[in-house]
Amino acid sequence: MRLISVLLVLVICVADLACSKGYFWHITDVHYQPAYYVGANIKEDCVSGTGDAGPYGSLGPCDLPLAALEDTFQFMRDTYPAPDFIFYTGDMIPHNPGSIKWAGVIEYQQNVTYYFQKYFPGVKVYPILGNHDTYPEFQMWDYEYWLFDYTAEAWSPFLDSTMQATFVKGGYYTTVITPGLRLVAVNTALYYDKNLEVDPTIHTDPAGQIAWLTGVLTTAKQNNEKVFMIYHVPAGYNAGLTSQFYKTYNEMFVSSLDPYNSIIIGHFMGHDHLDMFRIFGDLTTPKLTSAGFAAGSLSPWYFANPRMRLFTYNNVSPFSLTDFTSYQYDVKEANANNRIDWYIEYIASIEYGLDDLSGASLVDLYHRMQENSTLVDVYLKHWKGVEWVGEMCAPFSVCREAAVCSIGSSMWVPWAACMGLESTSS
Repeated sequence: MRLISVLLVLVICVADLACSKGYFWHITDVHYQPAYYVGANIKEDCVSGTGDAGPYGSLGPCDLPLAALEDTFQFMRDTYPAPDFIFYTGDMIPHNPGSIKWAGVIEYQQNVTYYFQKYFPGVKVYPILGNHDTYPEFQMWDYEYWLFDYTAEAWSPFLDSTMQATFVKGGYYTTVITPGLRLVAVNTALYYDKNLEVDPTIHTDPAGQIAWLTGVLTTAKQNNEKVFMIYHVPAGYNAGLTSQFYKTYNEMFVSSLDPYNSIIIGHFMGHDHLDMFRIFGDLTTPKLTSAGFAAGSLSPWYFANPRMRLFTYNNVSPFSLTDFTSYQYDVKEANANNRIDWYIEYIASIEYGLDDLSGASLVDLYHRMQENSTLVDVYLKHWKGVEWVGEMCAPFSVCREAAVCSIGSSMWVPWAACMGLESTSS
């Protein structure tokens, strides 16, 4: 299977006579659990007791065991060993971190560096913090403090001095991937609604991030650059009928992107452990929108088969995002067979009939979903990579409607209108 994957990539590459196709990996929400052991009790997070925890993960409140983590990186290297770069969008720390404190948090960030350098030496890696990557859990201050300082040091092989200079202020940075293509890494864990160290009524712009972001995007637009954005917590509203940002910060962040969506060619996110799309901008002007892609998690926590993605893009000006392949393995089969067999879950262009991954293409997909219930079924099937769909809202018809509305509406008023809710309350 792995040889077939490699040959498939090589065939595609040879067929691209224009030699402008680039590849990059996106991996998120690893949640490595070093205390996991085979035969542990699944109901006890696979870290204690006696039960049915398998060697390659368990579908329940359990995170990723070491064997699965190492197999993942090996598969990525076997499948495409020389990507242009790798996006890692946060959350290495498990949901049950035990007695971890600040030193343990930094050790996990050192793990990020270790595994990427071990399996992809010399490849550019662009990391960002998740909401679990801190202590106390979810709490993140909006000024320079130990988390930003020590993480910048742990990630120093990936972040040069210029990137570190802003990272220590608030966990954000920017850099040029290649002339004409800029990366903007935003710390949306600051805006997470369980972060009690920020208060929207007091902290109008935590860590000065929006002012910085606006300046970076303004300069990028003036310089005719295209932009990739990475962040952990997705903006917008979800099938749980909420935003995971504080609502004030969601509206501020999304609206700050409006003048620049025409130069943003992709948002890459994680956090929800769900495969989701987002559109930013006015749907009536599709060419001025930007497209967002929240990837499924590597952790199987709460009934998700582990997944990662290999994206393709045009790596010369004018730059564009073209496609992705989602890879996964079946946890139950892996445990039964005592080995992991990764396979292609789907290829976006084929599964959804997309010409590319532009904002305009997602706008077209969004409109087609409103008319085609089968297409919605396909979308929901990929939420967690298993048939079970999972977000805690009922009835399921509401979840279904909310999932589609969340693609096309990242601001409260249009999302509430799509849902038929009162737009004055959340």
